[in-house]
Amino acid sequence: MINKLVFFLAALLLLTSHPLPAAVTANGQALEHVSLQLKYFHQFQFAGYYADEGLDVEIKERRPGQDYVQQILSGQTDYGIGDSGIVAHYAKGKALVALAAVFQHDALVLYSKQSSGIISPYEIAGKLVMYDAVGENNAPIRALLAEAGLNESRYMPVAESFDIEDLIQDKVDVMSGYLTDKPFEFQQRGIKVNIINPQNYGIDFYGDLLFTSRKELQQHPGRAERFKRASLKGWQYALNHPEEIIQLILNEYHSKRTAEQLRFEAAETRKLIMPDTVPLGRIETKRLRRVAETYTSLKLAPAISDEQLAGFVHTSAPTLDLSIAEHNWLAQHPAIRVGIDRNFPPYEWIDQDGNYVGMVAEHLRLIEKKLGVQFELIQDKSWYEILEMAKRGELDMIAAATETPERLQYLNFSAPYVSAPVIIIGDDRLGYIGSLNLLAGQKIAVVKGYFIHELLARQYPRIETVAVDSINEALALVEQGDVNAYIGDAASASFIIKQQGFLNLRFAGQSGYQNQLQFAVGKQHPELLSILQKALNSISPNQRESLINRWMGLKVNPGVSIETLVKYASVTLLILLFFSYWVFRLRKEIKARRRSEADLALLYRNMSLGLALHEVIRDTNGQIVDSRILMVNPAFESIAGIKAIQCVGKRANRLQLPHLGDCIQHFADIETQHKPAHFEIHSPEQQRWLAVDAYQAGHNRFVALLQDISQRKLDELALKASEERLRVSQYYGGVGTWEFDLLNNRQIWSEIVTNGLGFPKAENPKWAHFLATICKEDRPLVIDSLRKHLKYGAKYDVEYRINVTGKKCWMRSVGQVERNENGKPKRMLGIVQDISERKHAEEKLKLSARVFSDAHEGIMITDADARILDVNAAFSEMTGFSHDEVIGKNPSLLKSNRQEPGFYVAMWKALRKEGHWQGEIWNRHKNNEVYAQLLTISALFDESGAIINYIGLFSDITERKQQQELLEHMAHFDPLTSLPNRTLFSDRFNQAIAHTKRSGGLLAICYLDLDGFKPVNDTFGHAVGDELLIEVAKRIKSNLRECDTVCRLGGDEFALLLQDLQSRQQCEDTLTRIHAALAEPFNLHAHPVWIGASCGVTLYPLDDVAPYTLLRHADQAMYQAKHAGRNCYRVYLDLLEQGVFPHDTQHLAETE
Repeated sequence: MINKLVFFLAALLLLTSHPLPAAVTANGQALEHVSLQLKYFHQFQFAGYYADEGLDVEIKERRPGQDYVQQILSGQTDYGIGDSGIVAHYAKGKALVALAAVFQHDALVLYSKQSSGIISPYEIAGKLVMYDAVGENNAPIRALLAEAGLNESRYMPVAESFDIEDLIQDKVDVMSGYLTDKPFEFQQRGIKVNIINPQNYGIDFYGDLLFTSRKELQQHPGRAERFKRASLKGWQYALNHPEEIIQLILNEYHSKRTAEQLRFEAAETRKLIMPDTVPLGRIETKRLRRVAETYTSLKLAPAISDEQLAGFVHTSAPTLDLSIAEHNWLAQHPAIRVGIDRNFPPYEWIDQDGNYVGMVAEHLRLIEKKLGVQFELIQDKSWYEILEMAKRGELDMIAAATETPERLQYLNFSAPYVSAPVIIIGDDRLGYIGSLNLLAGQKIAVVKGYFIHELLARQYPRIETVAVDSINEALALVEQGDVNAYIGDAASASFIIKQQGFLNLRFAGQSGYQNQLQFAVGKQHPELLSILQKALNSISPNQRESLINRWMGLKVNPGVSIETLVKYASVTLLILLFFSYWVFRLRKEIKARRRSEADLALLYRNMSLGLALHEVIRDTNGQIVDSRILMVNPAFESIAGIKAIQCVGKRANRLQLPHLGDCIQHFADIETQHKPAHFEIHSPEQQRWLAVDAYQAGHNRFVALLQDISQRKLDELALKASEERLRVSQYYGGVGTWEFDLLNNRQIWSEIVTNGLGFPKAENPKWAHFLATICKEDRPLVIDSLRKHLKYGAKYDVEYRINVTGKKCWMRSVGQVERNENGKPKRMLGIVQDISERKHAEEKLKLSARVFSDAHEGIMITDADARILDVNAAFSEMTGFSHDEVIGKNPSLLKSNRQEPGFYVAMWKALRKEGHWQGEIWNRHKNNEVYAQLLTISALFDESGAIINYIGLFSDITERKQQQELLEHMAHFDPLTSLPNRTLFSDRFNQAIAHTKRSGGLLAICYLDLDGFKPVNDTFGHAVGDELLIEVAKRIKSNLRECDTVCRLGGDEFALLLQDLQSRQQCEDTLTRIHAALAEPFNLHAHPVWIGASCGVTLYPLDDVAPYTLLRHADQAMYQAKHAGRNCYRVYLDLLEQGVFPHDTQHLAETE
């Protein structure tokens, strides 16, 4: 059974605002009995708020097979709940009305098991589909299937059982259900399902619609509003108190559902109702349009217009919603001073009895009632005086005024509530005037202070205006020939002409302007303007239209009394009879002419075609070179995108409207050929097309009728483009279509099948031709797939190889059988596609997967943001991290911190610039051991050059690095003392010489030999001797600076480099400390040992010879220290000064 929305709907039953007797209101009055028909078998509705509205509601559950819509139409039930499908009944002429939409999105979806492979409506063909087919309680499902091109002949409908067991046990392939409960039920059963939601395919219908019949609205006015209010209040309460409703359902009604399930339904229901985004109950007709179109396309309902569809939604009369400030203003102004025009029929005037009448007067009386105020009318002033009072702030408002730039300086205006065209009135002498510009130099009567008076003075200064106090005076001047014409409001002019019997006056042309009447309010009262606008909006369109039509069609007294004429009948009866007959005929003709003109004007205003009347302009040779626009209708303004005021009277070629210029080119052909022309105009810049019908309407007059056909043209272009894209996509995508006539063993192949895919061409291809093309080893597979599809309904989706020009190509065929009314297969339709590249790609992918998984090097793949996507087994073996531990992480988790931050900056810079990086890096194992890697990182780019992935390939080189470091240490350091050896000393010697040259200091080169080392070695053995050498090295180093160097040359000989010396004394002080340190006893294996040292030194650049010679000089000075008694040092330069060494000996040494 459908238990949709048990949570909220049960709440709606139980929430009673206060206890009342079953059929009595709070004030003791009897409740009205109404009934509500549900569309579900178990659903609850709210009773408490119904009682507050004076209603006693009987709730009727739906019985299986019952058409709940028919219950409403037959009068057996007053109200109902249905889905969007009730639009189909309305389209068929059923008198239904929608009151409110509770669910903004329909919860009805389709479910299939994930194991079925049915993930969209396109896989439903040929499947068993279970959904509710009674009535139209299935709008989104029908629309979804129609969108996929599926009618009931292409799938097998099954009657709805509302039991998920049917899907679980594979009795059906697809079932309908609601999002509010079914996902929870499937989850509890452990069944993984696919949800095919119509919303994902652009089908977004309303869910529960509250509706009734037109008969209910007519027989019980206002009751539908009360019922709707009560229903929505109940829903709102349930939405605001979900946990309270859950406990109510569990405790009071002992529901079999758990609290967890009810909470799930509550959350899902709220998503569908959207109370935080959309006002509860809102219905928009544009969303119902898709429903109507769906049922029309399914031939289940006739098409309906937008106007008809709007009539389906019941709208309440608008109400005033005044702010606190607006209420305060009204309280402070119980009487509002209103300026009126006392002589402006049929809008407003003071009649012969002194009453204020007219359509504006009726608007004021309606608003007076709505606001509860009194309008104090200023009746004894002319219109010009009324405006002057408004300027001085002596009025609160003006009842009917037209907005102008001058008036905006002291008045604010509401939206227009009635309008009429401003026209030109003349007599037979004037003829037709198509533009105000043609009245230049003419005397024109206007009413003083009317907006047209201001407009002519501002924009048409060449027109000579004669300002009078009333329309009556202005038309009298025209009748008497004192002025050429009158310009003013069409309705008021027509009224006065009929009333006064100005029989010689007639319509002479359009001005291009509209007299739009608005409430005008002094700028000191902004609250009043807002109040008046809200009051205007509260008048229903039907009421306003009825009011305006009543006054526009007002019959007036023509001013000629038959009784008066009869008084004089005794004088000349024959003359009077003749005159009366002549007047009768004349008035009849005038009335007929005016009725014709009115019909023409109505057609002119309301026609959908844009109409423009042109007066052509010719050159000296009589050729048409331009035209002047005399008149346009509202449709022309809309199509051309230009107002009448901007184009009437203007030359077409100066308006920068391409279609007008194109029309002019055709006027000459129309005049020459004496027949209308039809042509189309295209504006590429705007992507617009116009269809134009033009004809000649008199001498130099041409009419152009415009129709915007842009959408039709765009649709045609889109269709052509779509067809071309389909053809191209089939060709380049290698997709062909085929049809297999099973009854006649005949196949039909599209062009691409033979020309593009390589299937053999045959005049009448049969099944045997198709099989002959397939490789022999694949034929049984194709035959078996077809057999299973035809016999068991298995999917026909088979891959096979064919022989094409000596090579084998992979093909994929997908098809669906169609059966006759007896279920016998009659034909198959399908597609065939070349999948050779896909197959080759799959082979490459398999090979790549093997390489990735079996490689001995660690491999890591990241995205462009360096998040790890995949690693291989070798990665886990080398790093200690498993695959799951690193996915989604940053490679920095391996960082050992042995590299400086600049190392990584340089690495990423090279990666982005070169696209790859290779080098050695120290990383950390999961067990915190640090190891060395030889790492190569490569960036992968997409077609636009953007990086999409990084691939890292690395191997463990820790052991190799350790061996390399050991070899490097052995090559440059003494293995016993860890002091630099001769090789490293030579390198540092050269560096020290270069540094000294740059810095300008002194460099001391010392040669040190131990005194007494051999006896210690002979007495205590070599182990003690080695220990002594180690201690000697430590004492020497402890007396040197960081920039100095000491190395062991071999045996007990050492060499020292003292850099950045500022004096000789600094050198001698260092040597003194070293000698003193070495003279201290050494404790070796509990034996104190005393030794000394002899040292020779020379100073560079004072001794400016080659590095080798400098060391030789230091060695010679050391031997002199030995001869001097040991345990001392000698400076080579001193010995040279003393003549110990001859100078030629020095040169000889340099030569060596």
